[in-house]
This record gives sequence, C-alpha cells and structure tokens, in this order.
Amino acid sequence: MLLTDKTKEDFLKYYNNHSIRFLLSWTIFEDLPLVVQNALIIEWLDSVYFYVTIDREENMFIYTIDYPNDIYFSNWDDLYFETRSEATGKAIEKANEIYNNLNTKENEK
Repeated sequence: MLLTDKTKEDFLKYYNNHSIRFLLSWTIFEDLPLVVQNALIIEWLDSVYFYVTIDREENMFIYTIDYPNDIYFSNWDDLYFETRSEATGKAIEKANEIYNNLNTKENEK
C-alpha cells in the first residue's frame, strides 16, 4: 500500500465504513487493482481537503497537491513522469507524506 502511518489509518477507517466496500463484495483493499486503489485513495484525499491534480506538460505528466492552507507542486523542471499512472502514484506518496507531517504537528500541539 502506498499509504503509511496516520494516513493509512484514516484511509482504512474511511474505506471500511464506506459504501464502496459493499459494492466491492468486502474485498480487501490490497487485493484491488492498483487503478482502483488509486481512485479510492484520491476520493478519500478529496474528503480530507487534499486535492490531487495530474496535468500533462509537453508529453509528460506532473502533479499538484492543493491542501489546507498550502499547495505543493511537483518540480516542474526536474520531476516529470512518462505516464499518468506513475504521476498519480508519486502524488499519492507525496500526499501521504504531507498528511502524516501535518497530523504529527497537530498531535504535538
């Protein structure tokens, strides 16, 4: 799974209590095809105000993550991806990192 720590915990609560789980016949998340996993993670990220955008720039893909009070851009000069799927996976990994960092800071207050 691409998610770790608090991000994984919060996502799995969402997934296990979401109606989509019933439609997927109680499938274990990790057994779903990667494209379905990514779609469900991005849907959950939207629900916690993390908006992932994949853009095409000169035959390559880049991503942006717009989240509470900030925005993160993949490096437009150095970090291009050949496929939308690759960019999506990297965006999810970065959103995971940001979400965990924000929640760690919140817990330290």
